[in-house]
Amino acid sequence: MVTHPYDQQLQSNNNNNNNNGRRHSSHNEITLQQTMGNSTICVFLDLCGAYNSVNISKLTHKLTEIGTPPYIALWIGSFFINKHYFDGIHSAVGNRGLDQGSTISPLLFNIYTSHIGGLLGECKMSGFADDFSIRAHGRDMVLEASKLQRELDHLTFQFEEIDLQINPNKSKFMVFLPNRSRPSVIPILHIGQERIQLVESHKYLGLTFDKDGNWNKHIENVVNASSQDVTAMKFLKGSNWGNNPKTQLILYKAVCRPKMEYASTIYLWKNDPALKKLQVIQNKALRHALGAVRTTPVNSLHAASAVLPIRHRVDEISLKTTNKYCSTSPTISAQYHEMSCLPSRGRQEKIKQEIQFEGREQYDIIS
Repeated sequence: MVTHPYDQQLQSNNNNNNNNGRRHSSHNEITLQQTMGNSTICVFLDLCGAYNSVNISKLTHKLTEIGTPPYIALWIGSFFINKHYFDGIHSAVGNRGLDQGSTISPLLFNIYTSHIGGLLGECKMSGFADDFSIRAHGRDMVLEASKLQRELDHLTFQFEEIDLQINPNKSKFMVFLPNRSRPSVIPILHIGQERIQLVESHKYLGLTFDKDGNWNKHIENVVNASSQDVTAMKFLKGSNWGNNPKTQLILYKAVCRPKMEYASTIYLWKNDPALKKLQVIQNKALRHALGAVRTTPVNSLHAASAVLPIRHRVDEISLKTTNKYCSTSPTISAQYHEMSCLPSRGRQEKIKQEIQFEGREQYDIIS
């Protein structure tokens, strides 16, 4: 009863407030446009103190508008009003904003901003919580930049209506070109009087996009973070002291491996070099956990630890993701079953037809 009006409201607007779906959609859309020979200008918006700037009165009114039971809307409003903060020495009372780190804050922020971007014209917008991106596609960079600028001016006004402001210093934009070509012109975009910086890579929803679309920057970040975690595991266990091997394996699965698996269905897709790099890190982690030596066969490490190799683990996650979208999206389910009934050659022709059709319409299918 509580979630029904939320789901109805969030599904009715252009923002697909699903973290994994947004990453897939943005990546697939950019890849499709590159395949068709089009360029993509993507602006990543940053909000000033997003959660702290939420107007609780307007949030309560928004909840009532979408059909939330009045007593629940009033309870949420009273929960975030007259909040008392105490750090042991100082105390303060707050009547504005959502709590950072609260499990309900992202959902409430999604509802609070669900109408943003609903009237966009030829540009497309996506977002989850306080992360937003707006994109324009085409062959004429000057024309697409002018479209984006008009929509940015409109979005700035929409955010200001709900007491939110776009931070031009932290907002960035990227240009994705087909076949790694060089741009004929460098587009210029502004938020108010401030110019938005053009960058070659940017982190959006935990995934680092780079202009070449090869995910090298993201892979580098994942390898560095995972290597540091594996190194830290060395200090938790010795030859005759420290954690039990089972505890070390639980630690690896809970802390280290999720960093490699996050968005793995996107950046590890047909990326053998990246898979090999991550497999080396996992091998080191298993050796530390089991107390094995460097000459221990890799197959033995995985058999003794009951941990799947990275490649097989990614395949498992990909199948789970496919099943999830097939069960939640009638469109994707119908396309998947239609192509699964075709022979291999016919399946390739069907995919080409779908790409050509979706290029004229809206492309939002999971690869």
